[in-house]
Formats: sequence, structure tokens, C-alpha cells
Amino acid sequence: MKKILKVGGYVRVSHEEQKKFGYSINAQIEEIEKWCELNNHHLFKFYIDEGFSASNMKRPQLQAMLNDLPKLDAIVFTRLDRLSRNVFEANSMLNMFKKNDTDMIAICEENVDTRTSNGMFLFNLKVSLAQHELDRGSERIRAVFEYKVREGQPVTGSLPMGYKIIEENGVKKIVKDETTEHIVKDLFEHFSIYRSVRATCLYINNKYGIDKDYKTYHRILKRELYTGKYKTNPNYVPAYITEEQYLLNQQHMKTSIRVRETKNIYLFIGLIKCPKCGWAFNGKYNNGNHRSLPNKRYYTYSCNRRKMKGSCDFHKHISELKIEKYLLDNIEKLVEEHIASVEASVTKKVVTEKDKIKKRIKEIKSELENLTYIFRKNRISLKQYDLEYEELEKELKKLNSLLTSKNDLTPIKHFLTNDWKEIYDGLEKINKRALWHSVIEQIVLDEDMNITIIFK
Repeated sequence: MKKILKVGGYVRVSHEEQKKFGYSINAQIEEIEKWCELNNHHLFKFYIDEGFSASNMKRPQLQAMLNDLPKLDAIVFTRLDRLSRNVFEANSMLNMFKKNDTDMIAICEENVDTRTSNGMFLFNLKVSLAQHELDRGSERIRAVFEYKVREGQPVTGSLPMGYKIIEENGVKKIVKDETTEHIVKDLFEHFSIYRSVRATCLYINNKYGIDKDYKTYHRILKRELYTGKYKTNPNYVPAYITEEQYLLNQQHMKTSIRVRETKNIYLFIGLIKCPKCGWAFNGKYNNGNHRSLPNKRYYTYSCNRRKMKGSCDFHKHISELKIEKYLLDNIEKLVEEHIASVEASVTKKVVTEKDKIKKRIKEIKSELENLTYIFRKNRISLKQYDLEYEELEKELKKLNSLLTSKNDLTPIKHFLTNDWKEIYDGLEKINKRALWHSVIEQIVLDEDMNITIIFK
């Protein structure tokens, strides 16, 4: 008499298969139920993974089924590709089945039954063919993706702020979104001046009445797409910033001021160091403790090491008002002296070297455009194109980083020509702090509390 098996039915379909081929969960369930009824087997349970690919084992119901193997005599599915299309993982599952003395049976494929030697042979053969077909599909998708990138066509319907998709002559393309273009420009301009992601976040949200979080603005500033480049196409979309500006932004983000929404904003926190032990000065405040600030908070800075560990004997403190007044009275003269000093130290050789770098950058950009044109005309292979493009791209990044050295005076010159003094009094304290941090590297005090400014 034929043994009655305790059977688990496995059913799977991906979203793409449902849409493209009309594969149905219900049709698979019906097939398995009919097979169990016809063969007089006991159907213990269905394990249904809807919307999951067979390329890996990260499927919740597949994992539940594998956990139930000790309870089952066999796992039944319609076709082998419902269970797996990966040779390694299919054989890994097969070993788990064997350890639990559980069989695999594909009821709609002839002889795919691991209870027989012929079934085992067909099992391995069909899984290999299924993986081959999956790999071919992946290659086709990758080729289409690369073609769209080269042609500047969208590869996804989701675009970052500042861009949208339009259709011209039946072809989709990416352009600047006129409804948010001004916001994105303002965002990059604000960050280039104040160099604080948090301050930029608060400024844009308040000015335009939107509610995006810190991480959203951080992602925007990190995205190279805003230079116009994506993957292998340097002109994939219209640019908001140059490559040089992008590289500068990445440097500034490493030291971006994490401004918190708090009443206690210290203008010079992190900039002042103790003249005795070298530790950073910490800020503190008092309420209405100064004749010029009745009923207002009065901010001072003192050695944090003395406060925390008591191991520094420098007991003096300095008021925020004193530092701010010193800067407002002297900053323009100090900046001009700094610029003159740096320019005097830059030899003609260095200037000539930078001119050479700029010339080579221009040449590389032209070579990249020519290389892309040659590839489109099928005059070189994809492999050769990728190899040459990667080499030129590496050289371009290296040269751009040389141009954004610490002796680049563009940001500090921009500070002087930005009419900052006219708008300073109207700035919120959070933006005042970002302004000072954008140009000052360190505020040096001597033991008599005289101030010296070191610029970035």
C-alpha cells in the first residue's frame, strides 16, 4: 500500500512575474490541492511567499517551511523555479531536506522528485538552467540600465528635489523642476557660506515653509548627481553645482556644525583652546548677570579640563560678547592681512602648477565626452570603455582635490564680498555661529586673554 505523506505546499510568485506572465498564487494552490487529493496525501500547511524573488533564501515563508521540515514527509511545489533559481542555495536546501528525511516534489515537472536518482539528476539540471536564465535576465537589465544612463534617460521614477521627468518626442528625459529649482539653489548657496547642515536645514524649512529633516538635507549635499554626473555619464542631468563646489562641500560636511534646536547657542564653541593645557574651552551661561544684558543670558567660556578633571589651573574665563566685539571691530582687517600673507607665500611656481591642473581638468572632461561619443558609435567595446573611463575619472578626482587645498582663498574672499556686516545683526544666533565657523579655524588666547585668530 502506498504511504500517505504529510505534505507542506510551497507557493511563490514575484511581483514582476505576476505583472509580466500572469502567474497566480491561487493557481499554484489549486494544483497542489488536486495533487494531494489525487494521491491521497495529507496536506499539512501552505507556505506562501507573494512578491518575493527566487534568487535568494530571504523569504519569510520559505524560512518557516524550513523550520517545519522535521514535521513533514515532503515539500510539494508546482515547478522547481518556485522554490529556487540559485544552484548553491537549492543544494543547501536539499541537504537540509535530506537531514530531516523530507523529500522535494515538483508536481508539474516530469520526474523532478528527489526520492529517485533520476529525479536528483533532473533537479540539479533544472536548477542550473533556471539560474542561467535568471543571470541572462540580469545581464539584459544591466545593459538596458547602462544604455539609459549613457543617453541621459531616467532609470527610476523617483528623483531628488530639484529634478523632474518630462517627455519629448516620445523620449523621457530629466530636467530641473521649476517648482523647487530656487530652493535647491538657495540650499547649496547657504551651505557654501555657513557650512552647517543643521543651520541649512532650519533656514530652508523656515524660509519655504517645508518640513524636511536633517538626513534629507545631508543626502542632498552628499549627492554627486547635483553636479550633473551619474554613473558613467558626466552630463546625465542639468547641474546645480560644479565638481569643484561638490568636493568643497564634502570637505565642509566632515566638520559641519551639528546645531541643535536649543536656546543655548554658543557662537564660538569648539574654536577656543586653553593657553595652558590645550583643551577646548567649554561654554556656560548666567541669567541677567551682566549690566549690559539685564534679564538676558550672558555667555562665557573657560577651560573644560579644569571643570571636568580639575587638572588645569587656568581659572580665567572670557565672555562671548568680548570675542564677538573684537571680531566685528577687526575681522575685515584680519581677513585682508590673512589673504595677503597667504598670497605672498604662494610662489609663482605654485600658481603655474594650478593653471596646469585646471588645463588638464578641461582636457580630461573633453576626453570623457569624446570617449562616450566613440562608445555610442560602437567603435570600442564596453570593457575598453569602462576601463578608459575609470582611469580618466580617477585622474579627474585627484586633480580636483588638489585645487581644493587649504590655501584656497575663494571661501574667505567670498566672505568679504558678501555684505555680511549689513545683515549680521538681523541673523539668528544659529546662523551667526555658522558664519564665524565658516572662516575661523581657531581662536587662540594667551594667558592675559589676548585674542589671535587663525583662519581656515
